[in-house]
Amino acid sequence: MNIEVKEAIEIVENALSFYVEEGISSDKKAQKILDKSWNIVKEKRNYGYGYDDTNSIAIVWEIDDIRNIRPDLTDDECMEVLHYTDRKHDASLGVSWDTLEWNADYLFPVKEEASNG
Repeated sequence: MNIEVKEAIEIVENALSFYVEEGISSDKKAQKILDKSWNIVKEKRNYGYGYDDTNSIAIVWEIDDIRNIRPDLTDDECMEVLHYTDRKHDASLGVSWDTLEWNADYLFPVKEEASNG
């Protein structure tokens, strides 16, 4: 953790102490200190691994998306499709409705209805 973030954490701790010790009357003082620390953290983030909305985006696919393609699948099966897609997708192509459908059909082939012939 870098020095600026440590300083910001210390400022937040001090602001919380003031708030606890002095109660509502110090609310503006605590808010000023919290705002200052937030600005430090915002400007000096540690951009390590992991999702952070200041340096990343995330595209979210959910069970309902799979269910729109394959209403016959259970929640667990939908999650299996999502996990498989996450592990196997080609990042240069991304994930699309087609990708999800192909993966769902690969993992859970559509059963042909018996012919009444």
